[in-house]
Amino acid sequence: MDMVVFWLLVSGLCVASLFLGMQGEKTQEKSVQAFFVCNGNLGLVSLMLTILATQLGGGSVIGSAEAAYQNGWGAIFYSLGIALGLMIMAFTVGPALRKFGVFTIANVLGNIYGSRRLHIIASLLSILTLFFILVATGVSCRKVFLSLGFDSPWMLVGFWSVLIGYTILGGLRAVVLTDKLQVLFILGVFSLIVFFLGDQFVGMVNSPKPLDLGTADISWSSWVLMPLCFMLISQDMGQRCFAAQNDKSIRRAMIGGSCLLVVATLIPVLVGILGRSIGVTVLDGESIFMAVVKETLSPMIISFVAIAVLMAIISTADSLLCAISSNVALDFLKSKTMKQSRWVTFVIGFLSLILSFYEGDVIPVMIVGYEISVFGLLVPFLMGLWLKKVSETQALWSLGIGIIGFLSMKFIHFSGMEALVLAAGTLPYIFLKPR
Repeated sequence: MDMVVFWLLVSGLCVASLFLGMQGEKTQEKSVQAFFVCNGNLGLVSLMLTILATQLGGGSVIGSAEAAYQNGWGAIFYSLGIALGLMIMAFTVGPALRKFGVFTIANVLGNIYGSRRLHIIASLLSILTLFFILVATGVSCRKVFLSLGFDSPWMLVGFWSVLIGYTILGGLRAVVLTDKLQVLFILGVFSLIVFFLGDQFVGMVNSPKPLDLGTADISWSSWVLMPLCFMLISQDMGQRCFAAQNDKSIRRAMIGGSCLLVVATLIPVLVGILGRSIGVTVLDGESIFMAVVKETLSPMIISFVAIAVLMAIISTADSLLCAISSNVALDFLKSKTMKQSRWVTFVIGFLSLILSFYEGDVIPVMIVGYEISVFGLLVPFLMGLWLKKVSETQALWSLGIGIIGFLSMKFIHFSGMEALVLAAGTLPYIFLKPR
């Protein structure tokens, strides 16, 4: 890797991100609504790029490459699940959220059922889920640094501090501004990877037997169904809907973002399979994506790829941080000032940094996070939106069935169990009458 180019790009990324954070602060009103949902004035292009940037992160890049290296083409299931979820949300849940006039999914659920208790439970589950995903994103960031030969923890500390800094400064507006910069750079660098490794990708795909890799460790019901369902109730995507100018923008942005996500995620999947086919080995804790890049590309291009991967990670992490902060500040603290919202953001960012030194795979941790919210909240949320009459009792019974199902899966699991648990969650709406 060309260290001069790498450090110049890192410095430019950090300075640009902090500058955009300050611009986000200057261009918005000093209110909690402006801090978390941009006063509901995000246009189509900004909305589509921030949706893509949020989903094209540590899981879609680092995690997908690792899964492809271990299990083959089935690794694309994860991103397909996200893309399908965004497609469904574009025509159902997304536009419906804006009519409630609130800024968190938990608040929407509480309003539907007229239940403060359900509002709090939903917010807790959302916070727990998003925090799991944020920590997994931090783990993927640390893996990239290890792959680049930076084993000092201070690299992650410095990088994460910049992320926290610009999110504190400008809230969602700063996140959207930096997302646009980051995702355009990422797509440009992925195009370079295709240009330089395209012949190897084509040869690998056209080979009569490119790899004897199965998908034994990839369950479609987890890797497709869980991300798909989570998109419908995730606070970070809900926050984009609350911030959109209109329903038409939501539909077009989510359709465009989902299509671009699938295309972009093919690159790390191909890189992971290529790594296995050419016999690349990685040390514990390193990223297979970066290991393959170092093996196959020039030092100059490696520097650009490294920055693109870090941008992909940070573009997801800042969205998650802003979403968690909105749950804490709006659902629990009833925040009225930006100062309090910024302190909440700082504390959550600091805690996620500490836990990012956890050792483990990226996507499995994210899947656990998805399951917590999906099993507990998806059925009550959708039933509340689609049925004319519902009650708190029905929702609490459904939530309880989902949580029991989630815990049971840690001891017993079979293909399709996730769908069975979700189906069981509808039983209270069939057998209990709303009051």
